[in-house]
Amino acid sequence: MMLRSSLLCRRWAAPLAMLLAVLLMSAEARAERPPAEKLLPRATFGYLSIADVPDLSERFGNTSIGLMSEDPEMKPFVKAMYGVLADLVDTVQEQIALSLPEILDLFQGELTVAVVSPKTGNPAVVVFVDAGEQMPNMKKILAKGTGALDGIAEVKRTETTIGDTTLIVYESTEDADAPQAAYFIKEETIVMASNAEVLEQVLAAWNGEAEEGTTLAENAKYAAIMRRCRGAGGEEPQVTWFFDPLTMIEHFAREDTGPRIMLAMLPTLGLDGLSGLGGSFFFDAGPYDSVIHWHILLGTPRRGILKMIALSSGDAAPQTWVPADVSMYATLHIDVDTFFPTLNELYDGFRSEGAFSRLLAGSVKEESGVDFEGAVVPQLDGRVTMIQWIERPVTLASQATMLGFTLKDSEPIAATLAALAKKFPEQLEKETFGGETYYVFNPPGLQSARERAREQPGQPEPPMPCIGVVDDTLLMANRTAIFEQAILANRDSSKSLASSPDFEVVAERIRRQASGTNPTMIMFSRPTEGMRFLYGLANGDAARQGLRGAAAENEFFKSLDTALEKHPLPEFSVVERYMAPTGALMVDDETGLHYMGFGMRPEKK
Repeated sequence: MMLRSSLLCRRWAAPLAMLLAVLLMSAEARAERPPAEKLLPRATFGYLSIADVPDLSERFGNTSIGLMSEDPEMKPFVKAMYGVLADLVDTVQEQIALSLPEILDLFQGELTVAVVSPKTGNPAVVVFVDAGEQMPNMKKILAKGTGALDGIAEVKRTETTIGDTTLIVYESTEDADAPQAAYFIKEETIVMASNAEVLEQVLAAWNGEAEEGTTLAENAKYAAIMRRCRGAGGEEPQVTWFFDPLTMIEHFAREDTGPRIMLAMLPTLGLDGLSGLGGSFFFDAGPYDSVIHWHILLGTPRRGILKMIALSSGDAAPQTWVPADVSMYATLHIDVDTFFPTLNELYDGFRSEGAFSRLLAGSVKEESGVDFEGAVVPQLDGRVTMIQWIERPVTLASQATMLGFTLKDSEPIAATLAALAKKFPEQLEKETFGGETYYVFNPPGLQSARERAREQPGQPEPPMPCIGVVDDTLLMANRTAIFEQAILANRDSSKSLASSPDFEVVAERIRRQASGTNPTMIMFSRPTEGMRFLYGLANGDAARQGLRGAAAENEFFKSLDTALEKHPLPEFSVVERYMAPTGALMVDDETGLHYMGFGMRPEKK
């Protein structure tokens, strides 16, 4: 019986998958109906919705990326990439009966995909597609999928009329646990699900027959997150998403021991307070190229791991050691007095009282001689800064990252590093640059990797981790070049990011968005630098040789290689004029953590 059921599932899995994929690719002008959030059941734990695909497409066309794709110097390359996509679609055109332009024309209205926890059975995937004037083409595609299912003897097709709507259901006659394929068409909208019971709930809400409080829009978690993810003036986002991890785990815990054990452990870890996650996207949003929100909804009081997310606020201005030409800068404030005691408590809770201290005393102090708990932790101020910097000329090893930990007193930490270098002279080498001392990690494994890289031209240089104290900050980096740049910036404030005009523009926007509150984190980045890095790699010999090798065995890479040969990327200056700095901030409040990121509009040149 199990073998027969398995074979049956395999026979109609392909047509069912094709039907699902088709519905995910289709939409039309939005009909006058309630949005999907007001039709989906309250027990929806996964949700992604585009409010209006044509509007999203138009707004994206007004962003820097959209405008760049229309640049006369960029358009030949973009057109070539479109041709690569068209070639891929042509391989399945006979099955879907539509060309690529016809498929793209189908995207005209709301498109929503959700995962719902039904009362019984597996999670149900639900898809909403507005079809409007494109309904004839939609029905062509729908007929392809349903026709394949109609040809399977072990699949039963039933029709049920609910109000003025016909609900069509395909289900296995031999395996009651197999997913269904159900759909209905109402008010120029096609709605499909893998569970007919869920579609009946959707129809009840649509017809105004659902009980109060039973839809996703009335889910307190969802509503709380979406309130924080709208525009500053209450504007509705073009894209929204929501995820409820607890509802998902509770669903699988009904019949599975593993999720039941996980569910039982959540209170001990404090993760039962992770109520939900969600966010939104805006394109062409007033003064911004794009805006992104996400919100982590946390219960109170926070316990366990969530209590460890102990964020505070403080100075966000770049320290003088942050070089002016970084590609990314982020600074975060942590409540050290809460973080480490909570970590200690959690570890001891799973082991025994005093286990964390014994771990540090044994594994760390005995082997290295460093009293981490007694000498290092008390000196941490709580501010953590991360920067990225790209060394030129661009190579595979150009991208460098550095972490900085602000210290209350730098002398004990500097003394500890000196003692470590004396104890392990072959693995921690002392270097001096610009009057500052730092130490390079050089264990045998890394030494061998560097030797192999030198023997193979074109191979990326292995990392060269280093550590040292500059001013009042403990710096750790993966390459010495960025460490030395930090030393130079610290000696000359004019070479620091704090004096950079584009940082000040972004910082002012962050201050406006914070509305008088002190963010726990801010971030500044220059997409120009990241794009320069990728551009350099894409035009490099190693990348092109790799693409040619892949093209010999893959049609997609073959088409891509041919497109690049006929239409090379334009000069980087063409791309650069469409790039502008971005910023972000994070706030920790009574509802949880809220993040907002934004992209500035490039200056017109």
